[in-house]
Parts: sequence; C-alpha cells; structure tokens
Amino acid sequence: MDKTHKRILLQRRLDLIKDLESDFISSYLFQEEILTEDDVELIKSERTRKSRAECLLDTIPRKGPRAFQTFVNGLKMDTGSKHLAEMLLRDAEGKGFSDETDSPSVVAGRDGKQENRKAGTPPKAVTSYNMIHKPHGICLIVNNKEFMGYLSERTGSDKDAKNLEELFSSLNFTVRLLNNITGKRMKESIQELAAEDHSSADCLVVCLLSHGTYGKIYASDCELIGITDLLNPLIMCEDRPKLSEMPRLFFIQSCRVQKTAEVIPQKADAEKTKLNSYEVISHSSTVVPSSVPTETTALTSGPLDQELETPSATNILISYSTFPGEVAWRNYESGSWFISALVKVFNAHSKKEDVSSMLDIVAKEVSERTSSSNAKQIPIKLSTLTKKLYLGI
Repeated sequence: MDKTHKRILLQRRLDLIKDLESDFISSYLFQEEILTEDDVELIKSERTRKSRAECLLDTIPRKGPRAFQTFVNGLKMDTGSKHLAEMLLRDAEGKGFSDETDSPSVVAGRDGKQENRKAGTPPKAVTSYNMIHKPHGICLIVNNKEFMGYLSERTGSDKDAKNLEELFSSLNFTVRLLNNITGKRMKESIQELAAEDHSSADCLVVCLLSHGTYGKIYASDCELIGITDLLNPLIMCEDRPKLSEMPRLFFIQSCRVQKTAEVIPQKADAEKTKLNSYEVISHSSTVVPSSVPTETTALTSGPLDQELETPSATNILISYSTFPGEVAWRNYESGSWFISALVKVFNAHSKKEDVSSMLDIVAKEVSERTSSSNAKQIPIKLSTLTKKLYLGI
C-alpha cells in the first residue's frame, strides 16, 4: 500500500473503528486475495467488535497496492459501511479530510488512541486510479474478421475476440462485441460510446481487431479509417469531465506497414507452436486491385500524424500489437500473438500488477516468439496515464 493510502487510514482510524463491521469486510478481503486465512483467523479471534476492527486496520496497510481500493470496494458493498467508503474516497481525491492548515490535528495512532500531529504540507497525490464501481465500465471490442472486398479473411480473429470478451467480463467490465462492421458503424459506435453517461464508471476499454496500415485500420467494407479520427471522441473529451478524467485503454491488433505487401501464409513450426495450423501476417494476403486505394496511396495522400504516437490528452494508454512499419502475426487456431499473450498475462497478473507492468510482460512474451520464417514481433505501448491502474480489483 502506498504512503498516501496508509496515511488516510491512519488519519481516519477513529472514524473507521467506530462504525466498521470487520466480519463482512474480512471475508470480502479474503475472497479478493488481500487477506490470508491466517489473517482472517487472527482478526476473528479478537473478542470485541472494536478490537476486531483495530486488528483489521493494523493488517490492511501491509497487504500491497490493491489493499486500499479493495477495502473501499468492500465498504461500498456493505450497506452499513457505505458512508465510510465515501469518506475514504473524498480523502483520496483530496476533497475531504486534509491537513493543509498549520495547526495540529487530532488523529488516531496505531494503538487507537488520539495523538496530535502537526500538518503543514499538502497530502501526496494518489498513486493509483480508483476502481470502485461494479461494473468498472465498458469494454468495446470491434472484431473485423470478414471483409466485403479485396481483403482476406482474418482466420483466428474470432478466438481473439472470444478471449478478450471472457477476460474483461471476468475483470468486471460490461463487454460489447461488434463483429464485421462497416466504417460508418465503427465511427458511430465510438461516437455513441463517448456520448454515454460514464458517471458510474472507473475505466473504459476499446479493442480493435482488423487489417491495418501505418496509422489506419480497415472496416469490414474495406474503408481505411485513420485511427486518430476514429478514436478522437474518446481521447479529446475535455467537455465531458468524467470521461476525460478516467483511464481509457486502447488495444489495437493490426499490421502497421507503410507499403502494400503480398503475404504468403506460412506453415507453423510444430516445435514452436505445438499446433498443426498456419501462421499468417495480420495483413491482407490478397493483391490489392488497382481500382481501389492501396495502403501506400492512402498514406501518402494525407499526413502521417494519423498515427496515435503522442496522444495529447492525459489518462490514455494505447497498446499496439507491433512497431510502426511492422507486421503483426496471427495463428489460425490460437489467434494473434499479441492478443493471446495479453489475455494470458492479464488473467495471471491482474490482481497484483498494474496495466503498464503487465504490458511489459506481454511485450517480452511476444518478442520471444519466432515465426517459421524467423520473423519477430514486438508490441509497443504509449501512455499518458498519471497513476497506476489495477484492473483486478
């Protein structure tokens, strides 16, 4: 637990001890893997409600970065403790209790007794985003597997979409899956999402799965859409304070090549993939006819700032499957390298690691894979998050 949250619990100790029902909270924290069985037994061994509350408050600060927010979540779930959750959240957001005056303030010491403490400095900034609502927010998945024109089918993309749907459902997001949608519908879905009421949400996630080029992504009708233009309603949203203040995560599975390339599917190396299937670059394996714009002409006809390389808004994280100018690999059966690794890592580490740290693990796992033609792939993340984000809360 970071020092700011420890300090809040210390300053609010008397208020918490007065009303805290530790039995429910202890069970909830055990369920969420914050407390161990020994911790719960120790707390329940105390003879009075007050002493059990004191024991719980002595234990929580030693339980890692998720402990404070999970404790608040438990308080919100207990009808008689919601006022305590609101009190702690006000403190964490800097809207409630503070010690910005120069006079001593009365707080509770570790033994539960009052003690004087001089307050002369403002509280430190909260170092992690609050994840207090259930569900945490919306996860929109756009899965373009089939195309109406010259682009090849993205076999294996349905596996990615299903895995993402299961992952973010398990992380308490409301998942919306859109399959094989046109450019018009892609734009509308993002605009509609931006216009929704997000007052009861903590976070927003968008996953885009399709063919793509540098800075652009394909719709199912083969419209090539600038990623900046597509996602701009969710990025530049200062007129919607709640949306702009929450973390918005964008996971983009597509190639980022700058030239049209004819790609021949390659047989997977059985020793490396353990699958009798095919690996293909997540890019059209069909020669683009001269009657339609190629990726090259689409790029040279407009500025290269279509690529979301440096988002100017805060609270944004964009995770691309591969570096600019490079291809992304996909397996016919197990899905893309990037999404497969992301789902695996997030399932394994969400309860203890923040999103940025998990994406570092994802990048390492993907970078260690090699195609049958000895090709490599390395995902990249771009972030303006101002705090750590823990999804498994």
